[in-house]
Formats: sequence, structure tokens, C-alpha cells
Amino acid sequence: MSKTSSPGLAIALPLLCPYIVNFGITLLIQTSNRKAATAALDKFAKCADKTSKGAIKVSSRRVVNWPVTSWEVADSDNKSASLSVMAYTWLDDRTLIMTTGMGPMAELLPQPKNTLDRDPTFKAAIAEMPKPNFGYFYINAKSIIKLVDDALTLREESRNEIPQPIDRLLGIIQGMAIVYSATPEKLQSDFFLGLSPLEQR
Repeated sequence: MSKTSSPGLAIALPLLCPYIVNFGITLLIQTSNRKAATAALDKFAKCADKTSKGAIKVSSRRVVNWPVTSWEVADSDNKSASLSVMAYTWLDDRTLIMTTGMGPMAELLPQPKNTLDRDPTFKAAIAEMPKPNFGYFYINAKSIIKLVDDALTLREESRNEIPQPIDRLLGIIQGMAIVYSATPEKLQSDFFLGLSPLEQR
């Protein structure tokens, strides 16, 4: 698992259903005090248990021998099973990874299939961004649009509702990134939008 020097938000797309695209969110957080962070997570778990009146259960799971803490609720479709709504684990003493359930976590541990630092669009997005900064908010727009496009293709009547100029425009979007940075004089925001030439379509 590659690590960043600051918090980051990524969008994972582990599953595509015929008419529904399920999105998973992954959050990487770095801290200099793992003990305090763990104590805070324990307090959140107790608060969630109390607020939900016991509907949220905290369970210990494993992903390829990697210990993972999972917040779970009863599965409405299967009363004997549980559904993971949040999962987290420590990559090292400074880096916490949190995901929206065990599904996205299983896609990332012990090593993600496609690492972000090797993605050419991501590298282009951050190449000229100011450093140091508060972290990168990056969306792999090409993958998201493709998944939505595939889902709409399964419903031909919905697919035909998209005007061709808009469809072509969406097709050239590669990725988007937002970075915030600060100096003693100002707070700065930078935006990147990666587009591919129309002839590549």
C-alpha cells in the first residue's frame, strides 16, 4: 500500500450492478499519536453503539491476515448476516485507513490492484500543484463515467436520453483534482481537469 504525506480522499468502485453503481470511499489519515487516535475511535464506537441503541456492532475481522475493525449492522435481506458500513485498520504506526465497509477494504489490502501513485492522470494532476499542501482531493473521472455509461448501456432507453455533444464531452474527461495550500499571506486553491484529445475517442 503506497502512502501519502497528508490526508487524502479516494473513490473506490468495487462493484457494478445492472442498474446501480456502488461507490466506496477510502480515507487515509496520518497522525503522530496513534494512541490518541485509537482512543478517539473507541469513543466514537461507544457513541455509535449508544446512539443506535445497539444496532451498530463493532467486530474484529481479517483481510488476508490483516486485522480490520468493522462497524456492522443487521442485513435486512439476511437476518442471520451482518452488513459492514465502516472498516478501518492501521497501515503503520502513523497511517490509518478507513473505508465504507469491508468490501472496499478487501480491494486495498494487502496491496491495491492499481496504485494511485502509478496512475498517469493522477501524476499529471499533481505535477504542478503547490507543495507543501493540505492533501489532494482526486477523482478518477474516467473510471466513474465509464461505469455509469456501462450501467446506462444496460438500459438502452436511458442511454439514448444523453445528447451526443454531452456524451462526447463526458468521454474526454480523464480526472479532476483540487489542492489547498497556504502561506503566511494567503490561502490558495488549485484545480486540475484532465482532458483527452477528441481524436482519441
